[in-house]
Amino acid sequence: ARFALFPDDDLSLAEVLRSPLCDVDEDGLYALAGRENRKAGQLWRDLRDRAHERPEWARARDALQAAVDARGGDPFAFFSMALNRVDDTGRSGRARILARLGREAEEAVDETLNQVLAAENRGAIDLETCLAQLEAADVEVKRELEGARGEVRVMTVHGAKGLEAPIVILPDTTMKAKAQGPSLMPAVTPEGEGEAWLMAPGSAKDDCPASADARAARQARTDDETLRLLYVALTRARDRVIVMGRASSRGAEPGSWWSVIEETFDRLGDQVREVENGVRRFGVDPERRPATTAPDRTTAALPAWAATPPPADAAARFAAPSRMEGSIRIPAPSPLARSAAGGASLGRFRRGDLIHRLLERLPEIAPADRPDAARRLLARETDLDEAQRAEMIAAAFSVLDDARFAPVFGPGSRAEVALTGALPGPSSVAINGRIDRLVVTPDRVLVIDYKTNRPAPDALDRVDPAYVLQAAVYVAVLKRLYPDRPVEAALVWTDGPKLMPIPQAMLDA
Repeated sequence: ARFALFPDDDLSLAEVLRSPLCDVDEDGLYALAGRENRKAGQLWRDLRDRAHERPEWARARDALQAAVDARGGDPFAFFSMALNRVDDTGRSGRARILARLGREAEEAVDETLNQVLAAENRGAIDLETCLAQLEAADVEVKRELEGARGEVRVMTVHGAKGLEAPIVILPDTTMKAKAQGPSLMPAVTPEGEGEAWLMAPGSAKDDCPASADARAARQARTDDETLRLLYVALTRARDRVIVMGRASSRGAEPGSWWSVIEETFDRLGDQVREVENGVRRFGVDPERRPATTAPDRTTAALPAWAATPPPADAAARFAAPSRMEGSIRIPAPSPLARSAAGGASLGRFRRGDLIHRLLERLPEIAPADRPDAARRLLARETDLDEAQRAEMIAAAFSVLDDARFAPVFGPGSRAEVALTGALPGPSSVAINGRIDRLVVTPDRVLVIDYKTNRPAPDALDRVDPAYVLQAAVYVAVLKRLYPDRPVEAALVWTDGPKLMPIPQAMLDA
């Protein structure tokens, strides 16, 4: 994505060339970039000019050109294209990633797509904004073991917590973990550690008694943590643990995992047996089953229906209302455009963000307490003057107190309401979305959807059609849930702010 946005960025291009998506080896990259007198920003041009020299260069050029061509579309469509595009070898980008990194990379790939969808739902409808949100996110994918998969998986003890495998191998156990940390460490005093601190010398041979005690206390904490991790490692196995280590003339270091296990074996006495080549075993031998000959199997012909693709499931066509109709999406206004709203001296983005915060938090507070709560909230923004705070509070209350949709911000209303259902009609298209605010009263249902476009459109005919369609989907599903009362929808533009009810005729269209 970085390369597609900035093709002259040689570093980003080199990264993607070396990645599984392009699979250019290091020698191939140096051969491509090693031209004399090559200037910065010319690697993409060199790749296009010299692609005919090597097949892997030609495949990389085609894949990268497809990325450049797709950068103007939806972020999810861009990443889906990069993963699902098939090259002349018959492999997709996803297949290339899994071939190099293994099946364990599949969850990370899928989570990346989930994060892209989440960014789009937050308003990142262009690739640059989506990429900025992905790079700023701190996402960790915790993988689970799904049972026997016929493979060796390498991981740290910390990563193996809570997991189990039939056989666990501890490959490097003869070295003792050394305490690491800064020279500043808590001193050991009669009152305990942490009451005073000292700066220890860089080497233990230069320690004074106080720093020696502090260093010994830190090593003791490391030893305790090492034994705790050994317990975790030994209890990950269902059937067998194999302990290994590097042999040396001095043997294993005292305090290492190997030494701890060896001392334990010595105490077990006759329960431990030496089987062969110095290998010691605790526990019963595994059961040896006689070899069996697999029965002859005749491959049956596939039935005709097996080669016929199933009909497309209409209910699986759309994952969320915000993606119901990508073809009618019009370009969003530039975020650099000037706003006609007030607060120019404050900065239009800051003002919109603060008003958005007011609109999100104040509905959860009793109406009588909202003015004080709004003033307390903006009082934290110490760079604002009283006039700016008053203007933003008044702007927020112009939406909250609008009689047309005031109940959706009042008692009994709900925020971030998950909605799952099927649209009426023979296709029964399934939708799965989240409504920003919803209230169900005895006589009607009200739906609010926040939008952060800047500047906000000044009329419905200038609203992105995808936003109207999204609201219409919510209304259609809610009508099936509440057929006895009308369902009304409105957009709230935080830039302004502005409440924009959507006429029923437009929703039905």
